[in-house]
Amino acid sequence: MDASLVSDDATVTFIPGASVTANAAVSVSTAFVLADGSSPSIVTLQTVDAQGNNLTTGGETVVFTTTGSATVSVVIDNSDGTYTANITNTTVETVTITGVVN
Repeated sequence: MDASLVSDDATVTFIPGASVTANAAVSVSTAFVLADGSSPSIVTLQTVDAQGNNLTTGGETVVFTTTGSATVSVVIDNSDGTYTANITNTTVETVTITGVVN
């Protein structure tokens, strides 16, 4: 019997699971902004799966809400697992921004 070596490779790529709102991370570009109605802070939501892995593709529906009278622009899907919007205000106040996925 001829003993010949067989050499072959297979690859497996592990990807993140479905987005979980409870794990999503919301951040702002700057915490202090002029209350002039046009100077924005950029709010970003990073989608994350149940195991804490950052998602790397877009396609989710994301809504940002705020306390107070701040205005949030249309949300942009950056197609990399992050979603951004501008937040502005004409009232001097501190607001909390909440991001909701789907």
